[in-house]
Amino acid sequence: MCKNGEFIVKQGVKLNLDNLFDALKDKHEKFKKKHYQQQRQQALSVTILASPTIVTNTDNINNSTAYDSPLLTTTTNSSSTLFKNSTANTSPLISKYTSIHDHVSFITDLIEKFSRKTFVSVILKQNEHYELQVAPDGETLKAVIKCNCGGRLMLPIRSDTSKFILSNFYAHLTTSTCSMVNNILKEEKKLANRELQTEPINNSVPQSSTAATNNNKSPTAKQIKRKDNDNSKIKSDQFFNLTEEMTSDIEVEILKAQGINNIPSLLRAQDLFSLFKIDCEELQDLRTRACLRLKSGEYMIRPAIKENLDYCINVLKNKLHEQQPHVSQNQNQNSNTHPSSFVNTFINNMSDNRNRSKYRYQYNESTRRFASSVYALGGQNVYQLLRLNLPGAFPSIPTLESYNNEYCTRIEEGEFRFDQLNDYSKNINCSYAYASEDCTGVISKIQYDAESNSFVGFCPELRAGIPMLRQYQTDDFLELEEWFETFKKSTLVNLHTVQPITSIGSPPFLLSSFGTDNHIDSVSIIHRWLFILEECKKRNIRIVGFSSDADSKYLKAMRLATESNVTSGGIKFPKHHKQNQSNAFSSILINLNELTLDNIEKNIYDAYEYAKSFAEKLGMSSLLKTKNVFQLNDLSLNIRNDLEKIIYLNDDSTLDNDDNSDSGDEENYYSLASDVEDDNENEESETENECTQSTKDVFNGMRIYSTVADKDKNKFFKIEINNKIKYIHKQTAVWYLTNNNNRLSSDRL
Repeated sequence: MCKNGEFIVKQGVKLNLDNLFDALKDKHEKFKKKHYQQQRQQALSVTILASPTIVTNTDNINNSTAYDSPLLTTTTNSSSTLFKNSTANTSPLISKYTSIHDHVSFITDLIEKFSRKTFVSVILKQNEHYELQVAPDGETLKAVIKCNCGGRLMLPIRSDTSKFILSNFYAHLTTSTCSMVNNILKEEKKLANRELQTEPINNSVPQSSTAATNNNKSPTAKQIKRKDNDNSKIKSDQFFNLTEEMTSDIEVEILKAQGINNIPSLLRAQDLFSLFKIDCEELQDLRTRACLRLKSGEYMIRPAIKENLDYCINVLKNKLHEQQPHVSQNQNQNSNTHPSSFVNTFINNMSDNRNRSKYRYQYNESTRRFASSVYALGGQNVYQLLRLNLPGAFPSIPTLESYNNEYCTRIEEGEFRFDQLNDYSKNINCSYAYASEDCTGVISKIQYDAESNSFVGFCPELRAGIPMLRQYQTDDFLELEEWFETFKKSTLVNLHTVQPITSIGSPPFLLSSFGTDNHIDSVSIIHRWLFILEECKKRNIRIVGFSSDADSKYLKAMRLATESNVTSGGIKFPKHHKQNQSNAFSSILINLNELTLDNIEKNIYDAYEYAKSFAEKLGMSSLLKTKNVFQLNDLSLNIRNDLEKIIYLNDDSTLDNDDNSDSGDEENYYSLASDVEDDNENEESETENECTQSTKDVFNGMRIYSTVADKDKNKFFKIEINNKIKYIHKQTAVWYLTNNNNRLSSDRL
């Protein structure tokens, strides 16, 4: 209870309720699955009892006997039944699946059995995970199954039993090309990790139960193992004793005050010291012992207490990681012992595809990642060349693009992904990293990004070294045209990466990227580094240093950051005695506030007269007078005439009626657009249906729309052509305004 009379729920109580909710939800899902399986088994047993059956004479394999009447009893020795004999040479074997409904039930049952064996908590359902169509095809039936991922397969049928075979559909589900199965496996993996985090740690397990668990030959081994896991739950006094062994009694009192009495609640707690912010008399004694009182009256947690609790949490987390399957460790060991493991995988995958049809090629995850890297580094021409020379080794470009869209993260220009960096550092359990910055050349090109409704390719404006997000957004075509004429285009891309410092090599993390033209000062770089340092510090990530290449701007930024003799160490040269003399023209210097056109002309004239005096002393005046360039006006006129001979000057000042000229240019522009318009456009627009979302006019090289859907209007520019409102896509406008179409080199290797 607080001093103001309010009550606050303890953090541990809330966490325990969350754990209870997750456990009950898991139990409910398992109960629903078990109940559903029991209902399916009962339905299958009723179907078998109500359907006709086939009895084969084992004494004579060449003859087959079938019952005409339904099965009367469930015993194996049914002798009092009526039957008719028919030889296999004269009539085919009669199937118990006589209708389309029977075949559909047979196929759905097999798929459900397969899903129970393959997945943990998901059962594939018709019209939810796949679509099944069974229709007559002449004298036989044809079954087509369409997976939720888009795959469409035809099921073959046995000629002897008239049953459909699902082996090709099973093969489709077990491969990595089925996106539906991949999503199901991801969800089950998340659920398994969540369950694993809520499970206790096997720290104090009785020896008897452990021995019973290891005895797998016992018929009750699974039950004993389940019971052992229940006994290994650490909570209440056992949990507090374990915590006190790793920390001290003060940390235990902090946990008790919040009601945290088990490991799952401790690991799920966000802030263990939030209780000290509460104004409560019951916590005053604990606050005095666990905190330091500052002069300002505020309280600060003792560093040793915070470090002890962090150490305890890390130990418990590591124990949970040890309980997880050690698949990644085996993969690392295999990669260390077999350096060419990827080469073997790549060759085996290509060899397997050689034995398949070209429409059924399959690629594992490592091969698809390698193909994505080849496509990004080599380009489309190199990738197509490798596909032609290595059949079955690389997936097609559409398949590769769908893989990249599914697994690759979208990064917006100028965005700093600190939250994703925080998640990445938590996954690898690392809080120290090294930041780096560098530029690399790119093809200068403007593109329209539909998701952010902005134009990418212009140099973004930097504010305190940080690029502005979505700076180039406009719905005005004329403004975009002005941008093309005034703003600079990016010729480089500036990359920021963060390299975690771990004992095991971890890949770097791409923090941010934005376009630039390399016109960046050292102060902006310092501001950007400080921004990265502070944002990482807020997320408990320590940046120990910054690295870059030997560019002068980065070196100066490093020198400024380290404050290492910024102004000292400069070389001072001795001054000549004449430099100390006053300037001869100091008397003609005027104040900048009195700067006028007459003063400028007077200064120029005085300077020229002073230069003429030097020419007369050197005896050059006679030659200058002969060439008629001795006086200032004569010299200016001769220079102008010489320039006009070699340079064509377009003087717009001699033209009259500027407004008429501009309007004429505008009329020529619109008349040019109207010349290429389709002749039948007016007739089609009059008979257009109002329900049509968009209609287009055909122009030479681009599309102009008359109407567009309301949801897509932000992707189009609204322009006027021949007094009619038209719409042009923003990417089309970029193509229209681009003068130089830069392309990548075909040979990029």
